[in-house]
Amino acid sequence: MIHYKRSKIQFLWLLLSMSFLSCKEADETNLPVNEPGNFKAEIKEGEVELSWTAASGAIDGYTIERKHNKGDFSILSTVNKNTLSFTDTNPIAGTLTYRLYATRNGLMSAALDQQVNYVQLPANPPAIQLEWKTMNAVNSTLPAEIRAYETNSQLNGRNFKAWYVIADLSTGNIELKTVMSSTARKPSAHSTALSSETVYAITNGGYFGYNGSTAVSYSLVIDRGQKLADNIAALTRGGISYYVTRGVFGVTQQQQPLIKWVFGNSAYDIPSPNVEGETPQPTPTASFPAASSPLNAYSAIGGAPVLLKEGRLVFDFTTTSTGKYRTNYELLQTDIFSTSARPPRTVIGSTADNKIILFVCDGRQSISDGATLIELAQVLKGIGCVSALNLDGGGSSAIIAGGTLLNKPSDGTERAVPSVVAFVKKKN
Repeated sequence: MIHYKRSKIQFLWLLLSMSFLSCKEADETNLPVNEPGNFKAEIKEGEVELSWTAASGAIDGYTIERKHNKGDFSILSTVNKNTLSFTDTNPIAGTLTYRLYATRNGLMSAALDQQVNYVQLPANPPAIQLEWKTMNAVNSTLPAEIRAYETNSQLNGRNFKAWYVIADLSTGNIELKTVMSSTARKPSAHSTALSSETVYAITNGGYFGYNGSTAVSYSLVIDRGQKLADNIAALTRGGISYYVTRGVFGVTQQQQPLIKWVFGNSAYDIPSPNVEGETPQPTPTASFPAASSPLNAYSAIGGAPVLLKEGRLVFDFTTTSTGKYRTNYELLQTDIFSTSARPPRTVIGSTADNKIILFVCDGRQSISDGATLIELAQVLKGIGCVSALNLDGGGSSAIIAGGTLLNKPSDGTERAVPSVVAFVKKKN
């Protein structure tokens, strides 16, 4: 009898335990699903990297959805609960909205959204390798950190002459300097006017015009922490007004190179994707066309277009149905940006080991027929550039090193310009 009672008690205890566990499981099943945290979306090298922090509590995993422009969301991927990142390796050009939520037994947490504006990178043509000769006579007048080179070559079957001066700023002896003057001067005259500086090499700067007799820069100029001019913020093309982001190349106070697209005081890693003849993009903001940041340039010069960023060309010559260049995001005129435009060019760029390059090629002459922008970028890749910005060209293009004018300006003499960029002896 005693054994019977004990068995009965054990049986009742088992029933109660099973009932408790079932209730507990039912309660957990119906609990709300906690959302993940710190959801981020970043564009990196042609992909969009998503990351987040784990949701608390019991979950099965996470679902990532994507929306293109004003379309509908669709599931991009599902990942397990231990995965806290995902890379979209096939983003689509335009506005992409990513949605993330945790799941458990068919239930979903609140969703988190992140938006990026993705600009499709064009094909990346190979470097063009030319034969470059050391300019010994010029180099004998320069410090060891600066060397000058020239080429007299054939570029895709055409005569081509170019020069570049490369400087190692890491020694602390050389720095990048810019100049902006409301009185336009020849680059050699700018050099002479810098009487308190030791000027080693100098080129013309960014785009400009005139207001009466006063020279006005359309490109940003920053010199030793002082902003002297801004990039042009708006342009009219075909009767349509556009807000534009234009390129800037500069250095930090430690003389480390940087390249960005800039609108006002905001700097971006991608341009606003305006296309001439199409609906203008919104005014650039803190989050459009990407997350903005301060420029953080100690000295800088503006221009357009950006030719190379992280070793890649960032434009091509594909056209819209109306014949406009689809990746001419900086809205340049066709005498600069087209398949046939080969004017003299001036470029500033940097190498993978952070050396700075000033470059000029002649054009519009029988001895040098110039380069298209794509050819120009390929030549720059050939001399080691991983970032490069096109500056004002045509008759403005001039490069001086060691006090010697190296190229033959297409105007027959140096053109007076308001801005220049130079390698100078660093001031302590």
